[in-house]
Amino acid sequence: MNIPGLAERLGWAWKAAFWPASLLYGQAVRARAAAYRWGWLETVRLPVPVFCLGNITVGGSGKTPGAIWLAEYLLKKGRRPAVISRGYGARSKDAVRVVSDGAGKVLPFSQAGDEPLLIARRLPSVPVLTGADRAAVGRRAVEEFGADALVMDDGFQHLRLFRNVNILCLDTTEVTALFERGGAALLPAGRLREPLSALWRADVVLLTRAEGLARSKIVSIRRKVEECLLDVPVVPVFGTLSFFERAGGGAVEASSLKGRLVLAVSGLARPESFEAALRRLGMKVKPLRFSDHHLFTPDEREGILASAKADGRRIVVTEKDAVRLPADFPCLVARLEWSPQETKAPEKGDITPYARTVPWTQRIDSAIS
Repeated sequence: MNIPGLAERLGWAWKAAFWPASLLYGQAVRARAAAYRWGWLETVRLPVPVFCLGNITVGGSGKTPGAIWLAEYLLKKGRRPAVISRGYGARSKDAVRVVSDGAGKVLPFSQAGDEPLLIARRLPSVPVLTGADRAAVGRRAVEEFGADALVMDDGFQHLRLFRNVNILCLDTTEVTALFERGGAALLPAGRLREPLSALWRADVVLLTRAEGLARSKIVSIRRKVEECLLDVPVVPVFGTLSFFERAGGGAVEASSLKGRLVLAVSGLARPESFEAALRRLGMKVKPLRFSDHHLFTPDEREGILASAKADGRRIVVTEKDAVRLPADFPCLVARLEWSPQETKAPEKGDITPYARTVPWTQRIDSAIS
C-alpha cells in the first residue's frame, strides 16, 4: 500500500486523524537529535571523509542518482570511494552486506535490495555496502576495501555517523507545500521525517527535479529556501533521461520515442515525476503504478505484457524498477542522470552571502584535500 499517496488523497482528514501521533513522533525525533547534539549519544568518526545525501521527507527525492553522481565526482578527483546505505528491501540478515566489492562480485537482488544493486551496476569499480549501522558499514568499507571517502545514501537521519558534508535533497515539487503555513506535517500525519528545523544540519541544499519547471519558478523556490538558510548554497539539479533496451542493452535515442505510445510501469514513491518526464519528451503515456520497491510477480509481469500488447504500447520502466524484473523482460529502461547547476564566483560589489557564490563543490573538495 502506498501510504504517502493515500495520505495525500485524504488530505486534512488524514492529518486530523494522525495529528496526535505526529506530536509524539516529533517529540521523540527532537529528543534524539538533541541527544546527539549534546553528546549524550555517541557519534562515530571514521578516518575518512563522509558525504551524506538525504532528505527530510518520505518518498523519492532523487537521492540515488545523487549518490551515483557524487561517487563519480570523487573518482574523477582521484579518490577511492565506497557507497554505504541501509539497503531497503534486502532479505539478507547479515549486519553488513557487501553488495559489490568493486571488482566484479555483486550480490543477487534478493540479498542486495534494488537501490544498492542499481548503484553497484552503475559503479562497477566502487564497493557498495549496506546495513542498519552505517558506522559499522563504513568501517568495513575502509578496512576491507581501502575506501578513502564514503558516500552515505539516504543517511540524513542517521546521526550516529559523523559526516563532513551534509547534502540535503529537496524535491522542487514539494518545497512550496513544505514552507506553507500548516503545510508541513510530521509522520504519520504528513510526509516529514523531521521538523523543518533539521534543515540547519545541511551544508548544501540540492533542489531536485528542477527540469520540469520554468526558470521563474526555480528562482522563486530557491529564494524561499535561501530565506531559511542564509549561508548555505541552494543548487537546482536538472535530471535527464536516456534509454536502453532491457534485453541486450542497446541504446535508444529519446528523439525516436517522440509520439510513441508507451506504458509507463513503475514501483516508485513519486511515479508522477517519471511519467511527466516521458511526456516532456513527447511520448503518449499510459501509467501503470505499483507501490514503492514493488516485487513484480509472474502474473503481474504477464498482465503488463498483455496490457501493452492490447494497446500497441512500448513498455518503459525506470532503472530502479528494471532491477526487480527478469533480464529478458521486454521493455525500455529509462536511466536518470544528474546535472547540478554550478554556482558562480562572486563579482565585484556582489553582496550575496559568500557561501552561495563560491562553487558548491568546493565544500566536497575541501573535505578531501
